Formats: sequence, C-alpha cells, structure tokens
Amino acid sequence: MRKIIVLELLFLLVGLCTFSQVQISSILLDSSIYVNDIDFLNQDTVMFSSGSKIYRTQNGGNTWDTIETNFPIVKNIDFIDFNHGVAVSHSSGIKRTNDGGATWSLLSFLPPSNNWDCHMIDTNHFIVSTDSGYIRHIYSNYYVDDTLIDPLALGYPVVIFDFDFLDGNEGFGGGEVNGFSALIHTIDNGLTWDTRASSGFLNLYFNEVSFFNPLIGAAVEFGPGSFERIVVTNDGGYSWQTSSFFSFSKVTSIDFNENGNGLAIAGGYIFITNDAGQTWDTAYSYQNGGPDGSKVKIVNDSVAYLGGWGGIYKITNFATSIKENNINNNSLSIYPSPSNGKFTISFEKKTKKSKAIYIYSTTSELIYKKENIIDNILQVDLSKAAKGVYFVKVIEQNNVMVGKVVVE
Repeated sequence: MRKIIVLELLFLLVGLCTFSQVQISSILLDSSIYVNDIDFLNQDTVMFSSGSKIYRTQNGGNTWDTIETNFPIVKNIDFIDFNHGVAVSHSSGIKRTNDGGATWSLLSFLPPSNNWDCHMIDTNHFIVSTDSGYIRHIYSNYYVDDTLIDPLALGYPVVIFDFDFLDGNEGFGGGEVNGFSALIHTIDNGLTWDTRASSGFLNLYFNEVSFFNPLIGAAVEFGPGSFERIVVTNDGGYSWQTSSFFSFSKVTSIDFNENGNGLAIAGGYIFITNDAGQTWDTAYSYQNGGPDGSKVKIVNDSVAYLGGWGGIYKITNFATSIKENNINNNSLSIYPSPSNGKFTISFEKKTKKSKAIYIYSTTSELIYKKENIIDNILQVDLSKAAKGVYFVKVIEQNNVMVGKVVVE
C-alpha cells in the first residue's frame, strides 16, 4: 500500500441560493478514478472502490492508502472493521481480506456467478447477491444459497442489486423479479428475508435503495432508455409513489441519513431533499473542473462523500442548509418514552390542519391508526401491545413526520 498526500481544494457549490452554505471539497483528484462504491467505518475512515483499487482515508481525506485487489473492476465493497472486508467483482469472483487489505484471498470454493452487492454479518460470515436470485451466505470455507421467491411473481426469484442496512439487525435489498422492481427486508442482519410488494411497473428495477427508518425510504428505479425516477415509500416498501422523474440524465446514486436528509446524483447534478425524497431541489450543476459524481454516501448530518469521474469529494453543511429552509414543516414530540404503553403525541406548531397517525411495529405491522385528527395533542394507549420499539408516522397534508416510542 502506498501513501498519497493530497492538498484539499475548496469549491463552493453553485446552485440555488437557498443552498448557498452547502460546500464541496475535492480531497483526491486523479483522472484514473471512477468510483463504483463507498463504505465507511466512521466520519473519517472511508473506502472508495475504483477499478482494481480501493482508496482509503483514515483522517477525512488528508492522507490516503491505496489498496490493490487485483480484480479487473471492484463492483462493491463492505468492511465490518478496519481489518475484515470483502470485495466483489461482477463476473470475476469474490475476495476477502483479514489484514486491512494488505492481502486478499480469492474464494475459489464458490461456483461461478455474476455478483452484485455484499454485506458483512460478522468477521467470518457475509452475504452476496447474485444474478441467479440467490442470497449467497459465505463462511470461512463453505457457502449456503438462500433463494428468494416472491409469491406474487409466479415463483420467479428476486435478484438484488443493492443492500441498505439501518443498523446491525434491520436492512433492505432492492432489485427486480420477473421484470418488476422488488424489495426484500430483514430484521436479523441478513440471515433471513421477507419479500415485499413490487412497484407494479414492468421493465423497471430498483438500482439503489436507501431507508432512514424502517418505514420511510426511497429508491432509484431504472428503466429502458432514459426512463427513470425516484420513488418513495411510507410503509416499509409495500407500496411506492413517484417522487421525481429525471429524463435528462441517469440517477446513479441516492442516500439518506437517519433524519431524512438526502442527496441524489444524476450526471453532473447534485439534488438535495429534506423530506425523505418527497421533493428535490438542485444543489449543484456541473462546471468545468467540478465534480461529476457516480456514488454518494451520507455519514451523518455534517458530512457526506461523493465519488465520481476523476475525483473524490467531501460535502459539508448540507443538512444545516436543509434545516434552515424547512421552517414550514411541523415537528413531532412523543412522551414519555420509554412508557407503559400510554403516551402523548404533540406538535410544535399548533395548526388546524387534518392529521393522520399510524403506529407500526419493527416488522412494519400496522397496530394503531387514527385519521382526520384536528387536535394538536393526542393521548395513545398501547398498553395491551407487546413490549418493544414502535414507529409513529404522522401525515399532515404533504408533511410526513416520523417518531419512535418504546413500550416497556
């Protein structure tokens, strides 16, 4: 591995004036770079796959290690800690490292397959999705294939292109089944999956999915030619609605943080949202010397990373800028939490707008519903519900608010 010292060059994003505080900094410029995937362990330790290499920084982009995998192209990567990681090539196999990328071992005991995304469950077990519709569980020296079947698709397997995990237990996978876009869901860190309803549009597929809680998320839905769109869900992926349609350039990447702030990359454009993908604004359009992105990953409310053609960039201040322009949205309070099942839902802004409240379990089961609410304070009784975490979704006209309550 060789060290690269990079001078940080600062560029202000030129976009709508409402996003004037958003900043983008080039932290590694190299004409040979084309970023396929981004993974991070924390705000400063981030990995970018490009060609046969993985570019890694441990200090937010001030210095870099270059890790050589000897794959023709690294499609996807996932690291569970600094030493243990996996690299996937679409058609050339799968490699694993246990020493931080100093050496890589090709898993020759695996049968040939076209591979997509990967996710590490622990240091000795990870999963990879394949073109055959398998979630392939790979251990130290053997593998087990889990075939995903959608009962609504006449027994056709679900092919997953992208995993998105909220934490160490719950995650989603987006792809297609029999020509329709489809979603899978896990609550045990990928050991088992359930399939959820497709969008219902033929010849489309979920190229990338991103959720910021178990109920609300978005997906990039690709189609033939230039047809594509961003679709959103408010019920854990059982139903989807069109958010934005992009006909001028393919949306190559989308990501959210846990507060619903999101970024989307389309050619030389960066789009930004503060309402979990319901609406989007242009934050940046390509200029000579500026970033032309292919992949984006949000680390927290302060920092996101962008990789593309010829460079790697850090995006800052985007969440602050979003929040300053979100003054018309209401906010939600739930108390007490933890509770014995009896708790209060209240709203910061007292309005006479009609509201609807839905409460879901961690498996997205609807256990409480009340609609056409005018009051700004509501008492809820879930004392007969099982102990655990529940998600509260409130719809107030076009504003969607989500909270969490613990029942003990």
